[in-house]
Amino acid sequence: MALRLLQNWVPKGQDSLASRVVSGDIEPSILVGSAKEVPQEAKLKVIPAYYDLTQADNRLIVEWLLQTRPRWSRSIRQIFIDLLVGKLLKLKDVRYNLASVLQTNSVRKAFDVVILDCPPRLTTSAVQALCAGSHLLIPTILDQPSAEAVVSFCEEVERLRTNHICPALNYVGIVGVRVSANVDRRAERDAKTMIRDALRKRSFPSGLMDESRFVRSSTALLNDSDEGIAYLVMGNNMHQREIKDVIGNLADDVANQIGLPRPQPHLREVLRAAE
Repeated sequence: MALRLLQNWVPKGQDSLASRVVSGDIEPSILVGSAKEVPQEAKLKVIPAYYDLTQADNRLIVEWLLQTRPRWSRSIRQIFIDLLVGKLLKLKDVRYNLASVLQTNSVRKAFDVVILDCPPRLTTSAVQALCAGSHLLIPTILDQPSAEAVVSFCEEVERLRTNHICPALNYVGIVGVRVSANVDRRAERDAKTMIRDALRKRSFPSGLMDESRFVRSSTALLNDSDEGIAYLVMGNNMHQREIKDVIGNLADDVANQIGLPRPQPHLREVLRAAE
């Protein structure tokens, strides 16, 4: 059923909306009008990605490399002409495709906040998200492979920041997800120590958030995700409310760091009042 629903919104023979955005092939007004409403929350709209985004990532990086690759066999005269033409025509840098859309007046008027959900690797679209975003929250599973990946990812992001690729990006922090209820689990304890020690050694300007904000592993998050955004569609038994409270408190922390006002009334209060 989930696959059938996904196929219904993907235009046949065309790229999905997310692929068109990162490719720079869509007008901002069309993006605003095409964002899909979320039935459980009237103020929330989403732009889902599909598998063709991987193909767009690969195509964009090839196009960008071909555009920027120096050809040292050219004559001095040809190099001068290429530089002049490049300045006059302002060749597009694909790393800023997403930023150029999100910074338009039509998008800024339509949305108060844009949340970009990216894979844990520096794909072309992920780099676009870093260049377009103002704040970065890094979720991670707490095991050794994931801890090593987080440290490596942080190093790459900091390299982009210091090289003025995304200088406006600020760190919110690193949060553990799918955390075990057993607080003494050795693998998770070792992963936290590894992340803290590695980032401290590198003088990284951020680190792990308070453990009270870590999201525990829950079958509700997995089972309800097929029905939509798990936070909005899951039930309200005691365990599910605990998960919602943790996610809600994490959202409040992120909002405080970004400088956003706390929603009134808070979504969790609305859900409980509806019981």
